Amino acid sequence: MRAIALGLTVAVVCASRAAASDVNLFDRSTVQGTVSLGAASSDDIASWTHGGFGKTQFGKGTYGAASGEVVWRPELTDSLSLVIDGVAQTGFGRSIDFAEAYVLYKPVSADTTHVQARVGMLYPPVSLEHDSTPGEPWIVLDTITPSAINTWIGEEVKALGVEGAVERTFDPVAVSGTVSVFSHNDTAGTLLAMRGWAFSDAVATASGHARLPPLSDYAQAQSPHTDPVTSIDDRVGGYARLKLSTARGAVDLTVYDNNAALGVGRNGQWGWRTRFFNLGAVIPVNSATTLSGQMMDGHTEALIGGRSGYRFNLDFRAAYVRLVQQYGAESFTGRLDIFDTRSKHLAPGDLFYH
Repeated sequence: MRAIALGLTVAVVCASRAAASDVNLFDRSTVQGTVSLGAASSDDIASWTHGGFGKTQFGKGTYGAASGEVVWRPELTDSLSLVIDGVAQTGFGRSIDFAEAYVLYKPVSADTTHVQARVGMLYPPVSLEHDSTPGEPWIVLDTITPSAINTWIGEEVKALGVEGAVERTFDPVAVSGTVSVFSHNDTAGTLLAMRGWAFSDAVATASGHARLPPLSDYAQAQSPHTDPVTSIDDRVGGYARLKLSTARGAVDLTVYDNNAALGVGRNGQWGWRTRFFNLGAVIPVNSATTLSGQMMDGHTEALIGGRSGYRFNLDFRAAYVRLVQQYGAESFTGRLDIFDTRSKHLAPGDLFYH
């Protein structure tokens, strides 16, 4: 939690130098939230969230579904604020926890160049389906659950880090670049390798963990759960993003590498060296219709049990296309997902007992 502690220290120092009129800690503009209620019934196999092999959040049985999210964004100065995102959910250990907690530096600028910096626990700017505006709840905008790509981003790709972004407008094109150095994401890839792609709106939290399906003898050194926000090897990783935007649409490319050390474990958690690139695009077809999509290709590997343990080596890829049609205040959304994982050293099914 050193990155969060550093960010909070910076915020306190800066806030102490600000005029009292610049500080806005509690009012209607600094707190917002969402509540989701529903029910699910299925005769499918048990979900992975309940220790089974199902790829959806709710498997065999009938369930009541409730979740909530509250974001507090106190403004410390005109340019500096905190973002604290608390969630209540099922499927990731603790039912109430923090999904994000960071310091946001975003100075007001009247020219064509804008800068922004974040320090703390945060999502990388990958998803095109969530509201990724700093200080807004990280919720899916047009569907009930996100795509396979962004389900996984919410589940495993979150870290403690320092992120900087610059945007420059060259009329009619806006160019933005984002870079980050982070830690505490060493286990990213565990769920993909031992469960595969899935669909849910469950998200990793500061101290939460996700259950894994029953493991085979190959992976008995692995804990029966995975901790997404954790550091095992004290190394840092990074990601970078480039985005081009015009009135006709936007395209972005993100490259991620957690730089985890292979064969290093702690309390049943192991380092997974995970790398991927993500290509996204948003195309306004007309004033009421928007076409968007993402494509991800990556690789993850681990040595479960240390240097003399079993090697897991997995390629993964996924893509989706989404069409949103607006009718007045309402909208209709359709999405097509394709995805797969390919193990280089294991036969299909070798990871699990059947």
